[in-house]
Order: sequence, then C-alpha cells, then structure tokens
Amino acid sequence: MTTTLPSQGHNVQGSSASLPLVLATALLVSFGGAMLLISAAYLQDLRLLSDVPEMVWAFVCGVPGAEAGLLPLFVLMAIAAFLVTGLLWMTHYIRRRSRAQVAYATAGLVVVLLAGGVLLARSATNATALAVATPVPVPGITYLQTPRAVQNFSLPASTGRTMRLSDFAGKYTLLFFGYTHCPDICPMTMFEMRRLAQMLGGELALNVLFVSVDGVRDTPEALAAYVGRFSPSFVGMSGDPLTLGQMTPDYALSYRADAPDADGNYAVEHSTPVYVIDPQGRLTALIGFGTTAEQMAQGLLALGEAGD
Repeated sequence: MTTTLPSQGHNVQGSSASLPLVLATALLVSFGGAMLLISAAYLQDLRLLSDVPEMVWAFVCGVPGAEAGLLPLFVLMAIAAFLVTGLLWMTHYIRRRSRAQVAYATAGLVVVLLAGGVLLARSATNATALAVATPVPVPGITYLQTPRAVQNFSLPASTGRTMRLSDFAGKYTLLFFGYTHCPDICPMTMFEMRRLAQMLGGELALNVLFVSVDGVRDTPEALAAYVGRFSPSFVGMSGDPLTLGQMTPDYALSYRADAPDADGNYAVEHSTPVYVIDPQGRLTALIGFGTTAEQMAQGLLALGEAGD
C-alpha cells in the first residue's frame, strides 16, 4: 500500500513573503526613514536644501509660526509610510493565521496607532506653546524661530585678561563686531547700546561685548579706552583671524580691510548687526544697524518675557 505524504511546497511558498511585498516594504520604510531624517535635520537647523524658501520649509516641516503651531508634515508622511507598510504585512499575515492571532496583531496595531496619535497631539501642543512664546515683532529686530547654540571662544579682553564667551553666561549679551577706528557705524551703534543700558537699568541684566575685527591696531589697552567712553561695564575683545574665522559660521561674519593710505590708515568693512545671545549662550535675535535704543529695549524685554 502506497502512502502519499502531503505536499509542503504550497505551505512554504504561501507562508513566505512575496517579492512585491518585500520591495514595497523596502520602498516605504526607506521613504519614511528619509522623511524623519529630513525633519530631524531641519530641527537641528541643518539646512540641507538652503535654496528652498523659508516659507516652504516652515510649511513642510511645521515650524511654529507667529500665531499658531503646525504639525510637522514630514513626520506625518513618515508615519503614513510606516502605517501602509504595517497594513500590507497585516493583510499578508491575516491570510495565514487563526482568528486569535489576527486579533492579537490587530490589538497591537491599534496600540501603536494610539501611541502615535498621543505623540502627535503633544507635538502640536508644544508647537503652539512655542508659537505663543514668540516675541512681538519689533522694527529692526529679527528673532530666530529656534535659538541656536554658538560655540565658545576666548580672546584678549579690555579687562586685561583673556575672556571667554561663557564668562558672560547668565545674562543677555549684545555682541557687536567692529573696530575702534570706525568713523560711523561702530560709534553710532555703541552709542545706542549705551542709551539702552541706561534705559533698562536693573530691569534686564545685560552684557555688551565689542569684538574687534582689527586686532593689529585694537590691542586690549586700546579697546579699554574705546569701550570706556561709552560705559565702564562694556567689554572689548581683540580678535585674531583664526578665532574670527572659527566664529564666522555662527554669525555669518564678514570683514575686509582696505588697502592702507600713504599714512598707513585703513578702513575695515564688516558685518553690522548686533547679535543677541541669551543667558544660556544661544543666539536668539539679530538687531539691524540703525535700530534705536527704544526699539532694542522693547525687543529685549519681549525676549525676556517670552523666555520666562
């Protein structure tokens, strides 16, 4: 008597994932991962596509606006890709499993979706909170949507010793690049910052830091005499090309010395904004040249209130 054994080929083939399913999974997971990486890169202020307009980035990545928070659409697209992947595998799984196994798998998927919904809701709440904390716009002041950490640096200072940016932590610091022989922009800006310091008084703790881009002429002694004309509390630092070069990415710093005249005098073209660094050492705003002390005070007080 001949016994015919049941064929196992059909079951093995049926239980294994088909090539289209594997390819679809790979594509969807890769797409979802790419969306998450792009979102993370933007949140870290790494502009991978610097030519994309700021408004497009704000819409796609969900950066909080002035009035309301936005859900990060890249993250939503990633979740959608992972969800479709799960549904594809769920369909494949259901065809070959018992009702109890299908029920367990369905319950697991529901838990994952609920957890994702809770995380998205919290993300929306946090985004709205950030938007509410955005200071009221002030003419001449540009606020960064996300405060950006800047690297520490050390330079010879007007105090007679080498100082670091971290020495000014705990207060708002106004950092300005210039040089003592500047005929117009530097003294005008320093004058407004002197008025600002007098105006704020004890209302907001403030440092003023003048970093020279002309270290050859602006020695610590020369800087002490220069900043002392505006306020004894102001600090000057003598910059050197190496340190200034290291600072360039953080502040988009640019400067260039003109050719000396017959007497050896020369002018230096340089960046004109005042950079606002918060007590935690993060760049939070830029103050344009020509901004009055009254406008600076309004913007800094708004920053202080938003940070409370």
